Amino acid sequence: MGRVRRPSERSEFALGLAPPRQPACWDWRRRDSRREAALGLATRCDAAELWESLRLGDPLVATRESFGGTVMTGIITALPSRTVLQITLDQLACRLREQTAVEGFPGYPRDLPAAAASAPLLRGRVAATQVTRGEGLVVTIGDAVVRQAARLGLRITLRPRSVDPRQQRSGRQELHRRYATRRSWLSGGPAPAPRRRDVPLDVVVAAAG
Repeated sequence: MGRVRRPSERSEFALGLAPPRQPACWDWRRRDSRREAALGLATRCDAAELWESLRLGDPLVATRESFGGTVMTGIITALPSRTVLQITLDQLACRLREQTAVEGFPGYPRDLPAAAASAPLLRGRVAATQVTRGEGLVVTIGDAVVRQAARLGLRITLRPRSVDPRQQRSGRQELHRRYATRRSWLSGGPAPAPRRRDVPLDVVVAAAG
């Protein structure tokens, strides 16, 4: 006999809704409420983010993403302060915007460990990017927390910070609590009025595709 697998969180959520609905002859063709739809959307978004984070633990995927700029590798060329360091990348490719949380490991993309398998060498945020006169791309990492002393000339590979499933779960629990309050428009209050706001260009391009 095969091993009994623990049901996924979404399955547990669906099974938790099933008993109250069955005695009441629930019409399964009926749409979910706004609160259920919002929580379902948050669950699917978290699953997609977790999947993308786990994929970068595959050496082949990490090497491929290094050509697109999601994973970056280079040499530490400057240490302006204890919490700031500059890395000169091997390629002119960087898809990480400013203030993106990143983590760094020594070595090449093929040396990246599985997500959450080991503590990274450093954690920080992308502070700035600059193309030098020698056609090199320099990434400045700010708010850096280095596990051990970084030195000039050290090869390091940066990737987006690994997603923590426990943090995602607590975030969804907080959303559930907020949506359940009477003040939330998802619980039956008036819908917010639409308003215009600035959207990053890459988001517009992704939506258009």
